[in-house]
Amino acid sequence: KSVCTVKYSGFYTAPDATINVLGGSFLTISDTHSTAMMAEEYAKLNVMEGSTFTVKDTNKGNAAGNVNGLTGFKITVTDANFVVNNCDDQGLVKCGLTLDNSQAEISNNDMGMTGYASTGNVLMMTNRSTLKMENNTHTGIFLYGGIVKVEKDCKLTITGTGSSDKGDLKYYSGAVCVYTQNPARTNVTFED
Repeated sequence: KSVCTVKYSGFYTAPDATINVLGGSFLTISDTHSTAMMAEEYAKLNVMEGSTFTVKDTNKGNAAGNVNGLTGFKITVTDANFVVNNCDDQGLVKCGLTLDNSQAEISNNDMGMTGYASTGNVLMMTNRSTLKMENNTHTGIFLYGGIVKVEKDCKLTITGTGSSDKGDLKYYSGAVCVYTQNPARTNVTFED
C-alpha cells in the first residue's frame, strides 16, 4: 500500500505506457494548470485491489482552456475507486472507462466524459459498479461515437447537467448526448 500525491503538474505518456495503482494504494493528482494525465492514444491505467485514483482541480486560475482530467487512456477499475472532479474542462476525453465491481464519480466538470468511435468502449459498467455524475456544466456523457453499456445490477446516476450553463443548450447539454452527424457510430445500452 502506497500513497502518491502529485500537485501542480501531471503525467504525459507514450501510447504503450501502463500505469498501475494496486494493493490498496492511493494516487491523487490535483491543482494542475494543464491536463492532469495526457496520453498518446492509448495508454493504459489500471486501478485495482481496493485502490483509489483521484484527479481534481485542473486548470485552476489558468485562462488557456482545454484542460482536462484525463485524455487518451484505456482505464480499467476493478474492485477499486475512481474519482475525477472539478476540472475546468472535461473530466475524461477519448478515454475508455471500464468499471468492474467498483465505485466512481465524475462530477463538477464542464463535461463529464467525451467519447469517440475510435475509443471503442467509452463506458462499460459490470458487476454491481456505480458511477455518480453530478453538476457537470454541459453534459454527463457526450458521444461523437463509441459504446456505452451499463449492465444490470449496476447504477449510473447523472444529475444537474446544464444547470449552470448560460450558452446554447441545444448542441451538447444533457445527461447523455449523441452528436447528430454520425449517430450510427454510437451504441448505448442500459440493461435494466
